[in-house]
Amino acid sequence: MLLPFLMEATSLWAFLTYSTFNSPKGPYVETYLTIAGNTVNYIKKEDGKFQATVNILMTFKQNDVIKAFNKYELNSPEIDDTSKTSLKTSFQFIDEQRFQVPNGTYDFEIQLSDKNKNAKPSPFTQSVTVDFPDDKPSFSGIQLVQSYGKSETEKTITKNGYDLVPYVYNFYPAVEKKLTFYGELYNMDKNTGAGQKFLLSYFIEAFENNMKMSEFARTKITEAKPVEPVMAEFNIENLTTGNYNLVIEARNQQNEIIASRKLFFQRSNPGAKVVYSDMTAFNVQNTFAEKI
Repeated sequence: MLLPFLMEATSLWAFLTYSTFNSPKGPYVETYLTIAGNTVNYIKKEDGKFQATVNILMTFKQNDVIKAFNKYELNSPEIDDTSKTSLKTSFQFIDEQRFQVPNGTYDFEIQLSDKNKNAKPSPFTQSVTVDFPDDKPSFSGIQLVQSYGKSETEKTITKNGYDLVPYVYNFYPAVEKKLTFYGELYNMDKNTGAGQKFLLSYFIEAFENNMKMSEFARTKITEAKPVEPVMAEFNIENLTTGNYNLVIEARNQQNEIIASRKLFFQRSNPGAKVVYSDMTAFNVQNTFAEKI
């Protein structure tokens, strides 16, 4: 899910997305926040370098009762120069947080303010739903990934043995050649039985008509278990400009969709040409064997 916002009162530019996941400790919401480095004030430190600081408050409420919150300071990377020339191609700094909350619908609020400016924070609110039933399969949210690597130590960004640096936006400009994502499927064993085979699919479809793009469709047969990590990557160099959904779904041996999840994204790619043979439906209408 995507929560873009501009803190106009302070000229602070930020973009927030979030995903929901389940764990042995219970469900949690994971937030991914990026701050534009050329919209914050920098102060000189004792070592001669410059650094900005953003005050952040995130809260999850139900009926005006706070269920989870975090108030903290986010520091930018240190830089040597704060001239306008150096900040024209400004970097962005990213923050990731996790909030353990039970199933339910919450009023999520975020407040941001530049610590080095005399301005009041402007709140932004959004409804967030967490829903992971114990008795049937469901997918986590889909996390878009900028880069990943094997984890040496457990961190906030660690999942399934990998450190996942989030891709915060739902927009892919032409310079981006790959779309990488991560998700999790829960409780498939409670539907098919532990160890039973099922089909896991992930694909890109046109947003307007739900047409599956055959060039961007993958499937694999796997065995049902309590948690099935899904991490994959598409080369989108030939994906034309347009609005799309990234879809993950699980089907049983009767070709029934047991669980699915979609994430909307946009692509700008003026140099790519439409290949109509790729805009065909992904045929899964008959038997399980034929679908495989």
